[in-house]
Amino acid sequence: MDLDGDGLTGAAERLLGADPLVPDNPLSLPASIQQSPLSGTVTIPLQISPNIDANAAFTLFIDGAEADAMIQKVNGNWRAVWDTTTEENGPHFINIIYSYANPGDGSHDAVTVAATLVAIDNPLSFNPETRDFTDLLVVDANVNVNADSYTIEVYDSDTQAHLTTLSGNISNGQIETSWNLQDGQGNRIANNGLRCDFYLSSAQQGMSPNLLIGPITIIYRFIEHICCRQYFAAAWGFDPYNDDKSSTAMDNAMLMGVVDNLNTLVDLYGDGTDYTLFPWGASGNNNIPYVWAFRWSYSPEQSDKNALMSALSSSANFYWWGHGSAHSGLPGDVIYPGNNTRIFAHELATTLNNINGTQAHHPYNLVILDCCQGYTKSWANAFGMSFNKRGFSDSKSYYQQILNRDPQAFIGWRGITYPPTKADLSNIAYMQECLDLMFTRWQEGYSINDCIQSYVNALEQNQWWRTQKFLLDTWALSGCYDLQAYDR
Repeated sequence: MDLDGDGLTGAAERLLGADPLVPDNPLSLPASIQQSPLSGTVTIPLQISPNIDANAAFTLFIDGAEADAMIQKVNGNWRAVWDTTTEENGPHFINIIYSYANPGDGSHDAVTVAATLVAIDNPLSFNPETRDFTDLLVVDANVNVNADSYTIEVYDSDTQAHLTTLSGNISNGQIETSWNLQDGQGNRIANNGLRCDFYLSSAQQGMSPNLLIGPITIIYRFIEHICCRQYFAAAWGFDPYNDDKSSTAMDNAMLMGVVDNLNTLVDLYGDGTDYTLFPWGASGNNNIPYVWAFRWSYSPEQSDKNALMSALSSSANFYWWGHGSAHSGLPGDVIYPGNNTRIFAHELATTLNNINGTQAHHPYNLVILDCCQGYTKSWANAFGMSFNKRGFSDSKSYYQQILNRDPQAFIGWRGITYPPTKADLSNIAYMQECLDLMFTRWQEGYSINDCIQSYVNALEQNQWWRTQKFLLDTWALSGCYDLQAYDR
């Protein structure tokens, strides 16, 4: 119940350290951001208490979709760092959403505050799909001022060494250029992220160009080539299924629907189609075809969490079916005490060496986060994958021929998702059929978009999930909609 009308329920008030009888929503944004148009990367100070845990799940939204921003606590002060250059110029509504688990029953919830109207005014607006590179720097930008030429000074984002200069004319309000990362002798000289300083100029007829604006600094992230495409990590983890019948049924759903399809032991779907599965072992809590599916459960020694982190370090594909949030995956919020039980997105990013927003040394091929609020920039970055807040995807040919990058696909759900009801074993059995449909189609060579859509469509044929249709339909895909199992 929201007693003071500030948008926070009692549970959220307590978790955020707010007064339930005073309208003091700490998610409110400062009035200063409305005083003048925003441009470039902006830092917004927040009113969130320094006592709030640094791993709390706060997300900045713009016009109902996740913004290209990171919210973090620095020296005790909370702030949002937001790159506005991938947004269209003009008015936008922004707000912060706080996601949390209810202390009483562990169910997930989210609260926010009335959106704030801001204006964005950037001289350059960038295509977010081109902000990552592997072997070719692609610059694709809209020019929003009256300029007719550009110069781009390119630097190593780590060493700040100057690498090259790109220049040319602006055509139809666009900058479209590229660089092969080589010097004049054909030697590759760019192996880190890149800092690009843009300068825009305009020349009247018969006169030298006059600098209009610059530098406009943009960071491009370096993503290495994907390795280990044959390695697939898979795990499930829901805390309520502890009685023998429901636990066995859920294990079977994951085993027969997922594990047995990813590794048939006989390459049932064609030569080389069986994946090497992780966590792997001849016995115990591992992915063992026709025997067992790995389940992430809490234990004081964190053996399952450690096994899963090791599996993720060895793989390039991942399917997770369980609890989740915008910034962490977990075996259960209530039963399992302490943040060390979770895997946080920033923790995984460090483990995979996909850090600082400038480099991704262990990018993934395919990630499916079949959990609550898994479709976030935090998770995509952790797996070294590009993220499109709108869920727009591209083709493999665009990635390979235009961007000169390895194709990949990141899938998750924006909203809350529900597992089968514990009391009805037939629902769990139906879930098994739907999982089997998704991963059978994947192994048969259907596109990942087709596989996910077939899975969702099949779930919606069941009365239990039909009532959750609006939640199931919040799934989104970044990367290549036509990625296939054969792309390895």
